[in-house]
Amino acid sequence: IMDLRRLLALALIGAQAAALRSPAVHTRRRVLGKAALALCGSPWAAHAAGENVITKDEAKILKAGMISRYDEPGQETEESLRNQEIRRQMAAAVKAKASEFETKVAAVEQATTEGAFVSAADELGKYITFESRVPEGVKVPELVKRLRIAKNGARVDKKGQPIKNQLPQKRISCGPGVRSDVKCFSPGAEAEAAYLALVEEIRKVTPMLPQATAAF
Repeated sequence: IMDLRRLLALALIGAQAAALRSPAVHTRRRVLGKAALALCGSPWAAHAAGENVITKDEAKILKAGMISRYDEPGQETEESLRNQEIRRQMAAAVKAKASEFETKVAAVEQATTEGAFVSAADELGKYITFESRVPEGVKVPELVKRLRIAKNGARVDKKGQPIKNQLPQKRISCGPGVRSDVKCFSPGAEAEAAYLALVEEIRKVTPMLPQATAAF
């Protein structure tokens, strides 16, 4: 076994040494494969010497020389400048959408009456329906959690203390199957319906993935 390992190591060293003279760039895995073929006496062995391998540090040097070459001051081309402007416009559009969406979500959270909650939830639902999606980067489970907490009037500050002026909750009957010592509350039938309708709109535009459906 030791002789086999020694022969494989010698074949690999030979392949890497010859690789330094070749302009082609391939992965270390491919060179290892060629070295193994050389060890076995394969007719592909001669081709192994023509392969090249670069280290991780060498790859970083090459990458640094290739990226943003035309984006350096004084070296821009018309195409690179046009692409930069397109990227800036796209980033600005994404940021604007995210800001508009967050404003509507915050309106739902900050509602202090049932009517205000219903109105804000309807506006957010219409926005989602019109866009046919939630903005890029929005995590659906966290979004639904925020809306549910707002509906239940259970928002807290960074210290974990209840926030004042939240959506009022009314004592309701818990219904059958609930222990008598459990107290149930609701912001009202209209608020409950508005919340369910909003969640349904989110569900419609959300890919049916485990991390998404877990929120509902």
